[in-house]
Amino acid sequence: MNLRTLGQATIILALAIQFAVWIPGPPLRPDQFSLPKDVALCVFGAICAFQLMLRTRVSWDWKVDTPVLAALAWGFLLTVLVATNGIAGTRAVGTYAAGWSIFLFTRSAYTRSENGGVYLATCWVLVCIALVVLLEAFGVLPFFSEPGRRPGGTLGNRNLVARILCLSLPLFWRQLLLVEKPVMRRILAVSVMLLVGAIVLSRSRGAWLVSAGLAISLPTATWLFFNGRSTGGTRDAVRLWTAAIVIGVAAAVFVPNRLGWGFADFASSAERLLDLEDGTGRGRLIQSVTTLRMIEEEPLLGVGPGNWGILYPAFARSGDPSLTPESIYPAPHQPRGDLLSLTAEFGLPGLILMMAATWGVICRALVMRRDQRPQVRYSGLMVIGLVASTIILGMSDPIVRLSPTLVLVSVLVGLGLAHADIADVETPLRNSSRHVVKHVILAGCVVASLVAALGAGRDAAAIRALTSMDALEDIYKAVRIAPNNVEAQVVLSYVLVSINRCEQAMPHLMHAAKLQPYSGAIARLRSRCSQNPVSVQ
Repeated sequence: MNLRTLGQATIILALAIQFAVWIPGPPLRPDQFSLPKDVALCVFGAICAFQLMLRTRVSWDWKVDTPVLAALAWGFLLTVLVATNGIAGTRAVGTYAAGWSIFLFTRSAYTRSENGGVYLATCWVLVCIALVVLLEAFGVLPFFSEPGRRPGGTLGNRNLVARILCLSLPLFWRQLLLVEKPVMRRILAVSVMLLVGAIVLSRSRGAWLVSAGLAISLPTATWLFFNGRSTGGTRDAVRLWTAAIVIGVAAAVFVPNRLGWGFADFASSAERLLDLEDGTGRGRLIQSVTTLRMIEEEPLLGVGPGNWGILYPAFARSGDPSLTPESIYPAPHQPRGDLLSLTAEFGLPGLILMMAATWGVICRALVMRRDQRPQVRYSGLMVIGLVASTIILGMSDPIVRLSPTLVLVSVLVGLGLAHADIADVETPLRNSSRHVVKHVILAGCVVASLVAALGAGRDAAAIRALTSMDALEDIYKAVRIAPNNVEAQVVLSYVLVSINRCEQAMPHLMHAAKLQPYSGAIARLRSRCSQNPVSVQ
């Protein structure tokens, strides 16, 4: 099997497993969907980095890869120096390293080669996601996504599904422009209709706004940039695109669904598109203000990667809807947005490095749109649309923080940038000194990805043990599996305190308090032990 075939198999398998894997069975909770996907991302990131180590030549774009590498190194340094929870910091950096490895592998495996097959295969994976969501929404499949977040399919959360399908629209527009067979074009148009229907059914306001913008801007940009080279195929693509979107929206709104949502429900969501006074809009605004206070307090070094949710309670004020002070985790695991939260974690130097990498990607894509080859210029347009959508969605939703969206963005940007001739910005890591540097960098990505995968895997196993526990020994087993899992430590401590074994509970409470210093549940258990320290053996 040559590198190209192996690369295609690796990428499609990574996408399929990433989107499909979850831990079935009640009780349904976010960890059952997110942790297996974290494991899948990091394992495939390590596989991609290892395959790159075996190559004699790896392309290096100084405008894109250097700032990303610098941001990862900066994040690791912050984890060592300032992070309150170093475990969370290591996991975060390892996850980002895995995403970067997938991007590098995708771009290197397809540089200057035909990759239409992997584009189409990616489309079919995404269509399968939309189909599962629609079948769940219309009662063909039983509900298996997270309660209160349905229909989410195997991703568990309808908002996450909406973001993934929204980010997929530039890919499907590219395919509509390039595919020449009428039958395949119609199949792609039906696929777009399914994607749009699932996005509408999500009632995710951010995805609605960005999808509407993409639906209009992609054909408009194509006409503005490539009007002199437009063909009958382009006009056909616009007609199919428009018809698919209109039919998809109408079917989602007017066909009765299992959730009982009708036209009035969708109209209510549409009326609140820009509402910041009530509901989730108000929560996002308050959370942004609190995150800004974190940035003002630590503008240079930040609070450390992965530590936003751990230190958020120290900056939150009374009445903050994101705060649940008496719970094990007083703040959300994931913030409602990437831009401010990543700045709070990585500091302003980290933000500058991320902006430099993003600008490098945009510059490359802008150069590609002037290429005479259709597959190159439409790939550049796809990358521009994808990056713009990621930035806009990332202002109010987590994108690069979540494994499914991180994988999708890494793969699509890597595929897009693989088309261009980057001789003017590329330095091959081929000679002896660069060969050593390449192996050091990629080995670091392998190690970081595997460490993050191990941590996520342990947490998943511990959560599974806790949800099926029958005796005290099951809780001890969960703690042994994942000693840094705060929930396992607190549950064990709660049981021990309840049977007056405070001396045994205190070491677990002390360890949990180091990982979650602002947890009200931990503080309450420690207070009970302080008031009644007698231990019954």
